[in-house]
Amino acid sequence: MWGEIEKFPEFKHLFFVPCDSHGLQLFVIDLLKTPRFENIIHQARCLVSAFKKAPLQYARLRKLQSDCYGHEQSLVLSVIMRWGTQYRLLQSILKNKDALKRYACDYEEFPVSQRIKQPAIGTIRSTMFWHELELLREVLQPIDECLKMSESGKSHLSHVLHHWMDLLKHLEVKKREIGDLGFTRQVLLIHVVAYYLMPLTTLRDIQNPDRANATIPLNFEQQIVGFFCQYTFSDFRR
Repeated sequence: MWGEIEKFPEFKHLFFVPCDSHGLQLFVIDLLKTPRFENIIHQARCLVSAFKKAPLQYARLRKLQSDCYGHEQSLVLSVIMRWGTQYRLLQSILKNKDALKRYACDYEEFPVSQRIKQPAIGTIRSTMFWHELELLREVLQPIDECLKMSESGKSHLSHVLHHWMDLLKHLEVKKREIGDLGFTRQVLLIHVVAYYLMPLTTLRDIQNPDRANATIPLNFEQQIVGFFCQYTFSDFRR
């Protein structure tokens, strides 16, 4: 929509920039729909939902939490269209791993009417579930950190490119474990320009030995020059 609106002559002096937080959340949606993780996130939701819908069993789990950790810990349900909460869901289950396993051990032999449903018990008993859940948490953690930063009142355009470059590096490493995730950067030319205009970019390069004496990549440099030629004008240029 913003791509079409910016074509109107009366808006030629405006820059239309998509919301980076929303772009990150859409990326999480695509990630959770991959065959590798779709079933795991479904099992995680069902596990938490099973306890939330069974107050007595949740109370028993809270007693086991107190025994394991010295205090109670909440299980967190994800919120529709707030895809950043998926990370909270995974994190809460992993933090309660010992208590959940003790619940399955203590109550598995109880009649079905007096314990959590069998699919939840099966999930807790599954070694593969815990392995895949931890892997998914590792994948989502940097994205969650980027979401927090993008929603901060101190965030601005010059941060976007740096966040996505870090995510690309992270996902390239994870590709060795889980294959290609179909990663696409949500970056516009204005993000590139803002990044290289930020004084902190130069400072970061100076402080990072791997980027000492780094220059703007040629493809970026050409795009930046084209950007200023398109949106600026002076008598000097003539």
